[in-house]
Amino acid sequence: MNSKELLINSGHKELLPLQEATIDAFQKHPHVQLLAQTGSGKTLAFLLSAVQLLDSSKKGVQMVILSPTRELALQTADVFKSLKSNISYTTCYGGHAVKTEKNELSANPSVIIASPGRLLDHLQRKHTRIDWCSIVIIDEFDKCLEFGFEKEMEAIRKYLPSEIKSLFVSATQIDYVPKAWKTSTTHELNFQSTEKPAGLKLWKVNCQDLFEGLTQSLMHFQHESSVVFCNYREVVDNVTNRLKEQGIACVAYHGGMDQPQRELALIKFRNGSVQTLICTDLGSRGLDIDGVSHIVHYQFPDSEAVFIHRNGRTARAQTEGNAYILYHSNQDLPDYLTLPETEFKPKVRNATPPQWVTLFFGAGKKDKLRKLDIVGFLSQQGKLKPDEIGKIDLLDHIAYAAIKRSKLKSTLNNIHQKRIKGKRFVIKKAK
Repeated sequence: MNSKELLINSGHKELLPLQEATIDAFQKHPHVQLLAQTGSGKTLAFLLSAVQLLDSSKKGVQMVILSPTRELALQTADVFKSLKSNISYTTCYGGHAVKTEKNELSANPSVIIASPGRLLDHLQRKHTRIDWCSIVIIDEFDKCLEFGFEKEMEAIRKYLPSEIKSLFVSATQIDYVPKAWKTSTTHELNFQSTEKPAGLKLWKVNCQDLFEGLTQSLMHFQHESSVVFCNYREVVDNVTNRLKEQGIACVAYHGGMDQPQRELALIKFRNGSVQTLICTDLGSRGLDIDGVSHIVHYQFPDSEAVFIHRNGRTARAQTEGNAYILYHSNQDLPDYLTLPETEFKPKVRNATPPQWVTLFFGAGKKDKLRKLDIVGFLSQQGKLKPDEIGKIDLLDHIAYAAIKRSKLKSTLNNIHQKRIKGKRFVIKKAK
């Protein structure tokens, strides 16, 4: 398949300039560095560039995609799946069952999407070989180094052929490349921009008490999605707990949480069971969350680059969005920050619960459960209408489904002790 067919399969009609330039550069140059911010369409850019060069009839690993986090690896896999390319792939990352990954690797997929540490572990155990691999993509290259994966990346390079095509993707300038990955010539594409996106509106929120200003702002937003940024995990946890006491549906997201917790937080945020995600700057990079209406800077970021990355969570792909800077008059501003002229004055409102709530299912795709099975079960046994069933997330051994909050009690009563595909397992409101 060519890039145009793959693009249409993914649900898009036209290439963005960044995607067009990346495809062209990767055809002409063996080594490319793409500098682009989150939300710019870079994942689709590097996949379209590389997938059209793969041969579905060949056995063995032809391409490796390295990602610094589990979440980013899974998001890349989702985009890859949307291409409908008939190219086999698998994902490998920490927190996932090694035995399951070993079995999938034994099928010789054409593409491995992995975190550096987990891929190296499989290579050392001889679960897979990449000595015929021709393409390597390292997504969030700067983050891979920042997260301490340099040794793993150096070790992985030794398992690869001497001649490969490479594409490094980064949100910041790549100033350092590990020795094993250095090349004599590299073509750079720079799509970074310090300019404010056309659809982004900046607001200042003058408040003597920052938490009170945050609470009032979130109540004003009501059912519109928002991401609140804090600088420290402890602040995230504190703010999240206090907001919940105010009746605001929110979840925390930071690197100190274990992976199942972070996974559930994102599932609830994406399916609308909570409207507000409270996070550290881990959340400003790599996460692919569409439709975020509001970004709130509860604490000033450390640098202008981080400020830009935070704001990049909204007003994506020519949509509109808002970013709010909470401050009080006696507060010193960072050198890079100039307060916007427009002031936001939230209207006093009461917190209202989201329209959706998340159900937990104690079985997943490895248990032969499909999304269609869940939809049928909730429709027939749960007596839910199509518009009362929301987003469904199917994991290896568990699943989550959003349903209308107003139907929670009746649905749980209707499905009590009922079976799906002849099996009975735990179904309850997700914690």
